[in-house]
Amino acid sequence: MTGVGFKAILVLASFTVLLVFNSAYATNNPDSVPIGANTYAATPVSLDLNDGGCANYGGDPDNDGICAHWKDGTYGSGLHVVFTDSSIGGVQVQYRYDLPCTPGATLQSDPSGYTVCPSTNQKDIYLQIDCMTGQCPQPQAIYDVVSAFAQQGIVLHVGMGQNPATVPTSGIADIGLHYCNVKNVVKNYDSANAACTSSSGYYQSYPFLKQNFFGTAAERSGNTSYCPLNGVPPGYSPSNANAFNCLTAKRQVFHYAMFVNYQWGAPTSSGWSEVYGNDFIISLGGFTNGVGSLDEQEGSIMHELGHNLGLNHGGSDINNYKPNYLSVMNYLYQFKENADSCRPLDYSNTALANLNENSLTDSNIGSYAYPSGSSCAGQQRAIFWSTPSGGIISSTTGVTDDWDNNGVDTNTYSQILNNIGTQYTGSPTTLTGFNDWNFILNGNSNNPEPMDFRPSSNFYQTVLPASNLDSDVITQNTLNHSDMPLLLAGVIHQNNVNTAPSSPTGLATNVVSSSQIDLSWTSPSNNSNSPITGYEIKRSTDNGNTWSTIQANTGSTATTYSDTGLSSGTQYTYQVYAINSVGTGASSSTASGTTNNNQQDPMQAIGWAAGLAIAAIMSGIGIWIAVRRRS
Repeated sequence: MTGVGFKAILVLASFTVLLVFNSAYATNNPDSVPIGANTYAATPVSLDLNDGGCANYGGDPDNDGICAHWKDGTYGSGLHVVFTDSSIGGVQVQYRYDLPCTPGATLQSDPSGYTVCPSTNQKDIYLQIDCMTGQCPQPQAIYDVVSAFAQQGIVLHVGMGQNPATVPTSGIADIGLHYCNVKNVVKNYDSANAACTSSSGYYQSYPFLKQNFFGTAAERSGNTSYCPLNGVPPGYSPSNANAFNCLTAKRQVFHYAMFVNYQWGAPTSSGWSEVYGNDFIISLGGFTNGVGSLDEQEGSIMHELGHNLGLNHGGSDINNYKPNYLSVMNYLYQFKENADSCRPLDYSNTALANLNENSLTDSNIGSYAYPSGSSCAGQQRAIFWSTPSGGIISSTTGVTDDWDNNGVDTNTYSQILNNIGTQYTGSPTTLTGFNDWNFILNGNSNNPEPMDFRPSSNFYQTVLPASNLDSDVITQNTLNHSDMPLLLAGVIHQNNVNTAPSSPTGLATNVVSSSQIDLSWTSPSNNSNSPITGYEIKRSTDNGNTWSTIQANTGSTATTYSDTGLSSGTQYTYQVYAINSVGTGASSSTASGTTNNNQQDPMQAIGWAAGLAIAAIMSGIGIWIAVRRRS
């Protein structure tokens, strides 16, 4: 392989899970009426194609696709996308988008990077993330991705939601709408009453959603603080000329993503992205709690943004599950739960040795250390591969990688090493290592500037003025494809499958009195990817032959309980079950305790003894007083 090609393709990142459909919107039929698109129209305007690139705007010395004058203070502090274009009707139109920054702001003061100032001394990437109601990511997921890029000297500026200025103190604002499903590349709204796999209601197309929600609420209203110009090309009559003008400029720089529920026809997919482009979807409706865990959210953002930057599942190619490719782009490492619980949120930073599957020998391809901050810091990263029998094993550097798993050194042999998650029927090939960060930072001969998405066919396809839709997400490249699902079993497992939790452990009783027994236990070691919400407690008075429920759901994560109002001198046996959003898990082991008899109750005995002693003392005092009076 020669590296990432300059061609643009799409990828549907699919992960097969046991679906637990989110019924929160099942009674909302339909979810919402279709929305109108008139904020800005599709145009052939593209700086690189129609205005000589950045040559007229200070060049692009840091190779991040953002012209120097747009961020060096020529037009003021902050990001200022300013250029002219005459591609429509030969009429020259000046476009401008202004995004102020906060001088002195750092990723410590603003971990989203949104208010941090751009600079020609660093590479900058801009991303707007929106979310449907009920599908918004945790702010920490954004911060962790921003931090991962910062480790490489890249400042990722993320505008979260429709009012980014309120973040992070007020959380993420959503678009105020929810659709069951989203179609990723269709141009128009399809059916007013299409059935959803999760509930009844509308589905919507991603291009239509971007058309309506790209830009903040202030920018779409044409606020002159961001949108100072109102020039539009001939043949266009937008409802708000200022918004049309500045959002046309903004889209030259900003990636756009939306967190949605499900993708139409792919409810188990975690995302969809343009490979070398500017648009992607995160769809975690079938994952943890219907929105994805923190790990699933940040892993999906990093994965899909990596596709926008030109990375594929094998780095430079589409060969997934490669043992010599330690990247979040590899399905093995998109989520920690897939294989490596210590997986750092990171692209690959070293190209491990190539593996010729037609001529393998037991060898050590090497690895590299987990970064500081990881729970496995200082150790070498594990690598995973498939054996001839279909098993999955792992190893680290310093250990000979026994690819055929026969326990002895073997002469040259042929074997497919990435038959993980799919019934791979191809032939052995050469699996190449790849350094993601080196490619993102420096490009290669096929794509010298991966951060500049404007030359990609995914950014601009064709003019669609009649449909009033954004053509940069209407991709018709014949290389577009859907990825094979992730089906892991055996050594590697999927904790992103939502099931009831495992059993609580360590159940113990403590007899307090003749009428009270206290219970304590340890929460399950595996909550099956859905947080524990409470416990069910059962009690038996016949040594476990019959049971009665004394607490259907504690509604608390506390692992103690006091059983009161019991009969004295009676043996009670208990079981505890953990509860999560999916249901009630398996029972704990039993534990028994016998309440004290009334006459044996130590506290009661102490009370009687104390009472008798006090009575005796008082009686003696009374006799002494009487004798004294007589004398």
